[in-house]
Amino acid sequence: MWHVQRASVGQWWAGFGLTVTVTKCDTSRANLRLAGELDAAGAPLLGACLDYHLEMGRQFVRADLSGLAFIDTSGLETIHEAHRHFLNRGGTLILTGLNARSRRLVHIVGLDSVLLIAAETVEVAAPVA
Repeated sequence: MWHVQRASVGQWWAGFGLTVTVTKCDTSRANLRLAGELDAAGAPLLGACLDYHLEMGRQFVRADLSGLAFIDTSGLETIHEAHRHFLNRGGTLILTGLNARSRRLVHIVGLDSVLLIAAETVEVAAPVA
């Protein structure tokens, strides 16, 4: 099982070799940093974390993957499913910090034209009024 500490900034979700840390958040957005391995064991933890933020009304989430040592297709499927959930609710899930190996895997499975991938590690900005 995994452990969840429910707080705002500094919140972390950890288990199965994956840690997800909230680096910034407010009522509508969150910035997450992933570290470790995103595979079949850790994918449900990421899914639960993303679902939690969506349920809390945070429709704009940036996930920084630069701290991942490994990602496989189960991890990508979880990200793809979360991407669909965000879109269905009028939100956005942005991925940043993909290394060359992760980008190649995203391309091989055909998600490079589906997922929102930023070239740089950027913060999710507040919507412009």
